[in-house]
Amino acid sequence: MKNLIWFFVFSLLILSSNPKAQWIEQTLPGDIDVTLGIDFIDQNHGVMGGWHFNFGGKIFGNSPDENFSQKVNRKMYRAGLASIFSQLVRDGRMTVVDNLDLDTPKTKVLAQKMKDMGMGMDRVLIITDNMDENLYLSSRNMANVLVLEAHQADPVSLIRFPKILVTRNAIAKIEELLA
Repeated sequence: MKNLIWFFVFSLLILSSNPKAQWIEQTLPGDIDVTLGIDFIDQNHGVMGGWHFNFGGKIFGNSPDENFSQKVNRKMYRAGLASIFSQLVRDGRMTVVDNLDLDTPKTKVLAQKMKDMGMGMDRVLIITDNMDENLYLSSRNMANVLVLEAHQADPVSLIRFPKILVTRNAIAKIEELLA
């Protein structure tokens, strides 16, 4: 808005005499870079002078709600997930457990259970067949643990986490989704 106001002031001064332009150059705010110069010499109209705005900008810039995502075919998405899961098994980053039931919604209980499984304090992605309330409540206080249901597993999460803990029922649901 401030730049727009200064633009109108400059426009008025261009139409008026040149000595006022010297006054404007002396009273400009520091954040607006404007110089008075000659644009070009036209043989019919003589010297065409004007204000040059040197701060630049984009006329039609990106809007903040612009979406740059690209569509991936369902068949390719499933093949990619299958490839990621098989690579996780080859690398030894995926651990399968029978179930992950917690008696109480305590973070200490989940941390101890993960420590007993050899997960340590690494970032861990837990994929279950259904979201258990105790598991959700005990994991939400741990910054390095993310709990997802089988249908919520996505390639970015699978690659981002160095260790993945999956229940047997979740494996069955994932196989069903990929078939």
